[in-house]
Amino acid sequence: MKRFLIAAALLGTACNGTAAAEPASEDAQAAAAARTTPAARATWVEAATIEPSSASLHLTLPGEVEGSRDAWLASSQGGYVEAVEVEVGQKVEQGDLLFRIDRGLYQARLAQVQAEVKAARREVNRAKKAGNAIAAVELDQAHDRLVAAQASARVAEIQASRALIRAPFDGALAAVELEKGEVASPGSPAARLVVLDPVKVTISVADRDVGLLKVGTEVKVGVDALAEPRVGEIARILPAADIDTRTFMVEIEVPNEDRGLLPGMIARVEVEQSLEQDSLLVPQGFLVTKRDANGVFVVEDGVARWRPLDLGPLVRDQVVIDGGLSVGDNIVVVGQRALADGDAVILSRQGTCCANGRPQFGAGQGT
Repeated sequence: MKRFLIAAALLGTACNGTAAAEPASEDAQAAAAARTTPAARATWVEAATIEPSSASLHLTLPGEVEGSRDAWLASSQGGYVEAVEVEVGQKVEQGDLLFRIDRGLYQARLAQVQAEVKAARREVNRAKKAGNAIAAVELDQAHDRLVAAQASARVAEIQASRALIRAPFDGALAAVELEKGEVASPGSPAARLVVLDPVKVTISVADRDVGLLKVGTEVKVGVDALAEPRVGEIARILPAADIDTRTFMVEIEVPNEDRGLLPGMIARVEVEQSLEQDSLLVPQGFLVTKRDANGVFVVEDGVARWRPLDLGPLVRDQVVIDGGLSVGDNIVVVGQRALADGDAVILSRQGTCCANGRPQFGAGQGT
């Protein structure tokens, strides 16, 4: 009897529940579907929508001021210093006489060989007038002596001319190393001649930046001795890196009419190189490298699609995109290395790309 009563109670409860149940509404079904957990194969990622930006490179580098031309002058043969015609700091023009070194000795040698040339020429003329077989032999010998004497005279002329040290270009004397009465050895420094207007400022630029610099670009050059920086321009970019520092030497030409910049000063150089307006820039870390291409994953209807890119110049840690992306494309910026083309994705954060080289996310999502 007790078993019968329990079974009846259970049967009644089941019947009542069945009678109370009604078909769920369409809104309730949609809400239930929205709460359904996504498939396990979907990957959580962060994405950012591509926006145009203005690419520019800003560098602040130390540099050294140098004369735009800087030469140590010397006597090729050396000898007794007969006269010093200049002093330190003096401005000179091309061709001005600076030193006389053993001028008297070389002039005497020149006079000697010139006399030998005259004697040899007389012998040639005498042999020509003789007009016999013996005279023909003598004529050949005399002619050889004349040629040798003329060559010696040419050597003596060169030596005599180099006994005078002259300014090879307009400039100022930064050093005068000889005194009258000294005996200079061959090649020993006599004077340092520099050009101070304009001056040259050299900077060392890393390989990742040098490709963006262009000859003619304006730069700012400042030194502690001047209140305001001067404006110069890039005059030369050396085509090979220094083997010790692995950096590229860049030369900047700066007007210096008042001589406010002097060789040896340490300068602060600011370089601002702008690229094209409305460029598309992506941080290098967002790229995915495959065997045959570099690219990104673009989110399309909840699916990651591989997009190969045409890459332009580097701007520090960003790269200019020349092709493969358009404004409004939504690229994966976190989690992209775990994706394959066609994978389903779930966005954990959505932002824009890429001001100052970083994606920007909405309030409450961080940066």
